[in-house]
Amino acid sequence: MSIRVNIEWAEQIINSNHSARKQWLRCIIDQVQSRRRSIQLYLLTVQVIERYYQQQHQQRQACIEQLSDREKELERDLERLRSHQMDLKKQQQDIEQSLIHLRQEAEKHREKKTRCEQHYARLSFVPILRDQSKKKYLKARSRDWQLEQQLSEMRHALELCRDHLRIISKQTAAGQSEREAVCTEKQGSLDKVKGTSETLDYLKQGSEFWSGFDVYQAQVVLEAAQYILKNNRCKTSKKLTVDVDQLWIKTFKLACLEYGDRELYGDKHWNASTLKVQFDCSICQTSLVCWPRLTPKDELVCESCFKSIQKEPTIVSVSNHNMLRKLFHSLSLFKINIQM
Repeated sequence: MSIRVNIEWAEQIINSNHSARKQWLRCIIDQVQSRRRSIQLYLLTVQVIERYYQQQHQQRQACIEQLSDREKELERDLERLRSHQMDLKKQQQDIEQSLIHLRQEAEKHREKKTRCEQHYARLSFVPILRDQSKKKYLKARSRDWQLEQQLSEMRHALELCRDHLRIISKQTAAGQSEREAVCTEKQGSLDKVKGTSETLDYLKQGSEFWSGFDVYQAQVVLEAAQYILKNNRCKTSKKLTVDVDQLWIKTFKLACLEYGDRELYGDKHWNASTLKVQFDCSICQTSLVCWPRLTPKDELVCESCFKSIQKEPTIVSVSNHNMLRKLFHSLSLFKINIQM
């Protein structure tokens, strides 16, 4: 028989005949006792979840500290790379500016070398002017070669500078990417810590609610129902007994009224069939988001693992087996003595 503990059923039970009242009161008692067992299981489960979350919190805090240290280290590396990059860019600008002037100067000396070469070629057959013309030509050619060497060295320096800038750009991009990954992971851990803290606070509110419900509603309904069931007398009882019975009946009705309202509120907010928490099954190690089951060792497990545990045969220990053998032996001796 399925009934709810509320004022409507309380009125119906009190107004029913002796036999029906007795039957329904037993149903009420069974239902309240079942609810109290569920409450105790909820309270124990929340305690185990709290220990589990505290372990996770410590691990995540250590991880967050490591990630924070790595984030600071990456920021220092990036700052150093940015500073080096700025120095190289300034150096590149200086080289490019110097290269422009050097090219202009080299172009002038190249033209001068060409003129001296042409002049020397024309005067090479004139003995008086040949030596002087040759000297100017050799000087112009030497200067032109020096400038070309300087241009080559400066171009090489510019290429090295650009290569270093490319390397630094890659290192900076890699550092920024790693820093973003570290920040994302750190934020994820912080969000998980915040989420588990909020979940735990909510579950603790449920523990406070159900603890109060157990003491102030369930216990009162149970005591009143047990009294009425035990003292289900006829109307011809003594006046004092009738008054006491009426007091217990009023208590029963009021307690059922509060029980029904509070139970609906509790089931709406902290019903184990609808609550969801994140945990890893201690047996299959699967990460789940649901309400966990508890093993006899107070471990959080999933539904399938819990069912598999229940199906396992009970193993009698050696000590218990020896104790049973001694008991059977004693009973056998006792039986023999009786027969004699």
